[in-house]
Amino acid sequence: MKTLITLLCVLALASLIHAAEPSLAFSRTLTTVTEREELAAVPLDRHVHAATRDRYPDLRVHDAEGRSVPAILQRHTRLRSVAVESTDNRLEAIVRPPRKESPAWLEVVTPLHDFEKRVSLYGGESPAGPWQALSLEQSIYDYSRFMDVRRCRIVLPETAAAARCYRLVFDEVTDSSASALVELTTRSGAGKADQETVRKMLQRRDFRIDRIDFGYSTREDRQDAPVQ
Repeated sequence: MKTLITLLCVLALASLIHAAEPSLAFSRTLTTVTEREELAAVPLDRHVHAATRDRYPDLRVHDAEGRSVPAILQRHTRLRSVAVESTDNRLEAIVRPPRKESPAWLEVVTPLHDFEKRVSLYGGESPAGPWQALSLEQSIYDYSRFMDVRRCRIVLPETAAAARCYRLVFDEVTDSSASALVELTTRSGAGKADQETVRKMLQRRDFRIDRIDFGYSTREDRQDAPVQ
């Protein structure tokens, strides 16, 4: 059988509280239905917020017989999304193609060697956007330290429509690496065992781009191609 419990939410002024019968400056009747002993969530309206003090030190909850009922105060929150500035280690470049037709690839011209970067390419009608993703996280690299292998070309999909502007996003444009030189310091004397200290130097290098070239391709129909 459902039991109707009437909770009387009272705000008692601290100076008027008596041990047996407290004096209430403001009260609000709250009604809820429960089948058994359980928690009942009761939202506080704006009148309760206005009458009580900060952090609700004078808030009391009484049952229908005037007995104090334990209560827990919890702040209700909601999820909201805000735009924040990104501080990632990346570089963005916006370029315009020399032709109206869609390019087949974009070539990143850089004087650097021994690197590997990931580049995402977007197309749009103006530098302000909006942008459409054409190619995400393509790798450009130079492995001259190990072999004569270099690729700085970002290939567009064949189905990509022509755009007036292209936006390139380079990830990890500044990298750090340990220097090939190591400083070794040896200390001895004063009756102590020899101590050796090894110190390595870190080198920071920024990815430099001289220019970005556009590449175009055309199709030719050849009648003399043999049929396999």
